[in-house]
Amino acid sequence: MKKRFKRTLSLDLLLKGWKDTGKDFIKEHPEYSKMANQEIEMIPDELKGEIIGREILEKYKDIIEMIMKTVFQLYKDENGIFAASYPLDFKFFYMNRLCDEIFKKTETEEEEENFKFREIHTYILILNKFYNFDFKIDDFHINKKKDIKTGKMKYFQMKLDLKYMEIRKRGELKELNKQERNRIMENLRNLEVLQEIIPPENFELYGFTIMTGRDITNQMLLGEIKKELLNTSKMFSIEYIKEIEKLLGQFLDVSDLKIGVGAIRDEKILILNPERYSKTSCIYESSSHYKKETMMKNKIAQSVFSGEELLINDINESKEKGEIIDQLKEMGLRNIYITPLFYNKKILGFLELGSSQVGKLNWINVKRLEELIYIFEIAVKDALEKFENNVTTLIKTKYTSIHPSIEWKFKESAINYLESNNEEEKEIKNIFFENVYPLFGECDIRGSSYNRNKSIKDDLTYQLNLCKEILNEIYLEKKIPIADEKTYEIDNFEKSMEEKLSSGDELKIEKFIKKEVEPFFNNNLEISEKIKNKIKNYNKLLEKGDLSKNRRNFDVSISKLNKLLSGYLEKSQNDAQRMFPHYFDKQITDGIDHSIYIGKSLAEKGEFSKIYLKNLRLWQLIVIINSAKMVDNIKNKLPIPMDITNLIIVQDMPITIYFDIDEKRFKVEGSYNIRYEIIKKRLDKAVIKGTNERLTQIGKIAIVYSQDSEKKEYLEYIDYLSAKKYLNKGDVEVLELDDLQGISGLKAIRVTINIDKKEINENLEKEIKNYFE
Repeated sequence: MKKRFKRTLSLDLLLKGWKDTGKDFIKEHPEYSKMANQEIEMIPDELKGEIIGREILEKYKDIIEMIMKTVFQLYKDENGIFAASYPLDFKFFYMNRLCDEIFKKTETEEEEENFKFREIHTYILILNKFYNFDFKIDDFHINKKKDIKTGKMKYFQMKLDLKYMEIRKRGELKELNKQERNRIMENLRNLEVLQEIIPPENFELYGFTIMTGRDITNQMLLGEIKKELLNTSKMFSIEYIKEIEKLLGQFLDVSDLKIGVGAIRDEKILILNPERYSKTSCIYESSSHYKKETMMKNKIAQSVFSGEELLINDINESKEKGEIIDQLKEMGLRNIYITPLFYNKKILGFLELGSSQVGKLNWINVKRLEELIYIFEIAVKDALEKFENNVTTLIKTKYTSIHPSIEWKFKESAINYLESNNEEEKEIKNIFFENVYPLFGECDIRGSSYNRNKSIKDDLTYQLNLCKEILNEIYLEKKIPIADEKTYEIDNFEKSMEEKLSSGDELKIEKFIKKEVEPFFNNNLEISEKIKNKIKNYNKLLEKGDLSKNRRNFDVSISKLNKLLSGYLEKSQNDAQRMFPHYFDKQITDGIDHSIYIGKSLAEKGEFSKIYLKNLRLWQLIVIINSAKMVDNIKNKLPIPMDITNLIIVQDMPITIYFDIDEKRFKVEGSYNIRYEIIKKRLDKAVIKGTNERLTQIGKIAIVYSQDSEKKEYLEYIDYLSAKKYLNKGDVEVLELDDLQGISGLKAIRVTINIDKKEINENLEKEIKNYFE
């Protein structure tokens, strides 16, 4: 049996303070003065002190109702939920009409959770009153109930008013020692711990509790819909669409709601709906593909591409014809609503709602969608991007992209699999390459994160200032308070950007401008021509994309640098394959890194010698030096000048790599070999031992090594390349590095690259023209 606090129902605290309460109430509502006095006079003795049993409540039902109606008037919410219960309990002895109707139509969910809430709430009150704790307590509680008829969940926000209730200690008050107080602080949500330290039988709740509330089902549904929409990883799944249908149907009060989300991809339109299936094979079973020209033959598509909403009250009475209309009829839909989805003022797709019930979707309830449309827009945009990524992934899954230099090994494995006669042991195994030498190089764009944030901040600051200037002039001219209020919000945004700008802040500001400011500008205000011209100028800047100029410049700068680095590396790599076949892979982010593996096990023919490794190391060094020279040559031609840092990792100990068939990627085998992979991931932030100086610096190349033999080899390369004027021999540093997490003993050579423009030879000039200009 659960431990519980003793709860005693009593009207004493109400009756005791009734005169003062009555006076305050009568001042505001003199028409109730007679009733209040009559009620005080007619209170029977059985309603004074402890009220024992439901029989007393039933016997004096009319008197209690009169008292509670008078109390209810103090709350000034005739349309709200009102109930009186046993002290801090959900055991009601009076409910107003609305509350009574709700309880008749619903059943309580999560009874255990409700019990835990009221018991812990009681403990917090006890701790504050008797033990000098200072917990801030929330007097609101979300009550979840299920509609008996429909099975749908309803949510009610209940506010507790405890002024007619008091907590009394029973017997001598138990003292709490320091250890017990600490346990309480650490276990305030743990009811068992609280009951162990402070037994509930030591206290009594005396009086009654007033509960007022309101139905917040729509707000909760809105939150759930937003949460689902932002989970774009499931955007193309049947389960996702069905869950959105269920939530949106309850939100709009359309029990049989069907939704379709259309995404425009090139010249095709993808309609995502679990009841539509493509006539041809498609990688997403819950999507149908239509040619844009086919869709444009009916009114639905025409309205989408013209950027207008469309509502068809009864499709059976509509004159519209065509494949799409026929499909909607086959699905049993009669009532249709469709609205376009935009991103950056371009039509991205559309949202389509349908019902078999004529008139269920109308211009009144679809207006509730306004707060959700922008999330649908973001969701479809993200889903389209993920769609493209998934298409690429699928191709690689079915037709794994293997570097040509090692394709022979995979063919060999496939032939062995096909020729195997033992079906039980027949399986495609991981493919191993033993004793291969790894090379790793990186050209990283220095300060890209800072420049990205700065470009976003500069754009938003410029746009907000333009908006603020117009709003100020509107307010000065027309004294419209909302203009001043929006200016205040802009000031707050600007202050928050000065401190820190996160991706969430960017989205919040863009939403504010799009949903709050721009509609206000274009609301046919009676303002002077001067302000109208400023608004026109703002809209022109917006349309031309000048309000995102810095972000565009940043993207262009990154893109141009990556194109130059990647193009040159790819071309140089093709030449290097002629030295000796080897595995090569590159990754492009803010800059480019590459991994190379060379060894006998990677070559189908020919004998491997370490001379090929030395050749490849020298080639890699020259390629990275040339990359730095080219970037220095063109950096000031970029919209936002950027530079790179350069890094090479040397390991003279061969390792074993293998292609994981399940994961479809190369992996390193063995604990020591994995150490090499860890170094690659963590070296970017490496600093010189005993300082805060980053190893990688602009205009230099850092060569990280562990063995003295590796150092000796690369100093020879540096001597040779200095003679060839690639490097400055007089500026060579041999450094020790601070330990990284799990890695110690790393050293580095750092040397300055000869950036002299005169030393840019004709071949590099040609590369710059090919990949940059």
